[in-house]
Amino acid sequence: MLALDAFERVRQQLRLSWDAANTAWQRWVLGYNQARQRELLARLGFEDVNPIRLVGVLALLISLVMGAYVIATRRRAPRRDPVQRAYLNFCRKLARRGLVRAPQEGARDFARRCARYRPDLEIPVHAITDLYLRLRYGGSGAIADAQELARQVAQFRPAALLSDTKG
Repeated sequence: MLALDAFERVRQQLRLSWDAANTAWQRWVLGYNQARQRELLARLGFEDVNPIRLVGVLALLISLVMGAYVIATRRRAPRRDPVQRAYLNFCRKLARRGLVRAPQEGARDFARRCARYRPDLEIPVHAITDLYLRLRYGGSGAIADAQELARQVAQFRPAALLSDTKG
């Protein structure tokens, strides 16, 4: 009997809660009219609002929310590690001399192609590429080696081809 009384009290409380929620829904959503709108705006601090000002405030709020959303979800460019940054700088230097690395071309294949077209660059291109590959994929990512790669790339100055100087 005691369990039935407790069950009845819980059922009665749930029913009252449901009725309260339903009344609030009827009052604020279905019964939302101009008077309720003015009451809500007054609670928010907008006692005397004309439609133009209200549209302006809403546009400002929407702009702020959208701006915050864009800033929060904006993709940030991944930070490149120093080894990759040095190698990309090396590739840019070669591209300025007409040796552009294809997107699908691996570092070793690119070095071979550079050596084939520019035999004078074979030794430094292979040295930089081998160091890059060792650092990037060999697991020996010592800071001193990464600094050595950056130093070699900085000192790498491919001479212009004769066809580059004409013009």
